[in-house]
Amino acid sequence: MQSNLADEQPQSSRWVNAEIDNPKIFEFPSGVAGFTYAKQYVFLAGAGNVACMHCTDHPEAAFVVTDWDENRLGKPPALRPEERALLELETNQEPLWLLVLNPFSDPEWIYANLKAPIAINELRQRGVQCVQISDDLQLRYHWMRHPNKLQD
Repeated sequence: MQSNLADEQPQSSRWVNAEIDNPKIFEFPSGVAGFTYAKQYVFLAGAGNVACMHCTDHPEAAFVVTDWDENRLGKPPALRPEERALLELETNQEPLWLLVLNPFSDPEWIYANLKAPIAINELRQRGVQCVQISDDLQLRYHWMRHPNKLQD
């Protein structure tokens, strides 16, 4: 599934509200892909609906993230029971879903990793990266053109 330019306009995020002086620390009990040892992250606001998810004690673990967009992607994946337990979600509580973006691998496109979205429990300040097996989800989904390419 490819995006079109109408989808690429940044919107304001409903979750990016980091306090620089007193950031909330989110615990990732399993770490994230490639960084299982990095467990505590803060979210630092960026432009529009993009933020930096940055590990507090391992600076090499930093990710550009954005909200899961149901209008473009449909519903996020269902959580497995062990993921719900790690997030400490209440019975009917749903997490916030984020996508990891890769702005560095292509000069024209910023890609979203749909195979490994991140689920967040804001109330408990916990997060889990939910790696998906599905062949329907792309590792390099065209999320948006690089900002300097929008004028081309």
